[in-house]
Amino acid sequence: MAGQVDFSIDAATGITGIAETKNPDHLRVFMLTGGDDKSINDAVLVKNDSDINSLQELKGKKLGILSGIQWRTIAQGILAQNNLTTSDVTLVELAPTLQGQALATGQIDALLGVEPVPTIIKANNIGKEIVHTPTVQYIANPFYGGAGVVGLQFAKQNPNTTAKVIAIFNRAIKEINQDPSSARVHLKNYTPLTDNLISQVPISLFKMSSDFTTSDISAVQKFYDVFSTYKVVEGRIDFQKFIYSPVK
Repeated sequence: MAGQVDFSIDAATGITGIAETKNPDHLRVFMLTGGDDKSINDAVLVKNDSDINSLQELKGKKLGILSGIQWRTIAQGILAQNNLTTSDVTLVELAPTLQGQALATGQIDALLGVEPVPTIIKANNIGKEIVHTPTVQYIANPFYGGAGVVGLQFAKQNPNTTAKVIAIFNRAIKEINQDPSSARVHLKNYTPLTDNLISQVPISLFKMSSDFTTSDISAVQKFYDVFSTYKVVEGRIDFQKFIYSPVK
C-alpha cells in the first residue's frame, strides 16, 4: 500500500481485499494460490493421544492459528458452522515455526495448520488430523488463501516490466503443474524440509488471473463475504474490481 515493494507473492488474499477495499486503487491480484478437494492446503490437528475427534469438541479448548485478521476471521467462520464462537474456543495466534511445538507441549489443544506444517506434525508423530481441508469444507471451494499482488501505480507506470514479471510466474506455474516432482526439489534450497518430507508435502493450487474461472471468482467472493459477516469491513469486498488486467 505504501509503495515500498511493487510485487508481493503469496500475500494473504483476505488482507489484500481488506486493504484494497479501505484504500481503493492501490492493489491488483494477478495470481491466486490455495487448495481444493485434490490440492490439500490445510487441516485441523490434535495430539496423538488427544480425545478430541471433532470441531464440536473444541468447546473450552485452545485452537492455534496463524497470526493476523485473515486466519482469525477464517477460524470464526469455521467455528460458527460448528455451533461455536470465539467465546467457546480460545484462538491462539502462532508463527508457523512455533505451531508444532505448541501442540506437542499442550500450549494449544488443536491447530488449524497450513501446509507444510500439518505434514511436518504428522511425520514427526506429534499429532493427528481430525479435519481434512477445513477451509474448503467450511469457507470456499476452492479456497485461495494466498495471492500474487502488484501495485497498481507501478503496473500503470511500468506496463512492460509488469507483463514480464507476470509472464515469469505464469511459466513457473505451468512447469510446476506439468512436472510437480521436478518442482519439489527446489523446496530443499528454500525450506528446512527433509527429502522425505519434501516428497510428502502437497503441491498448492495455483491460478493466474488470465485463467480465473467464474468458479474461482465466486469462491474468492464467498471467502471475502466472511469478512463482511464478521464486520472486519463495512459493506462488501468486491473481488471482481481488483483482478489484474494488462494495462493498455
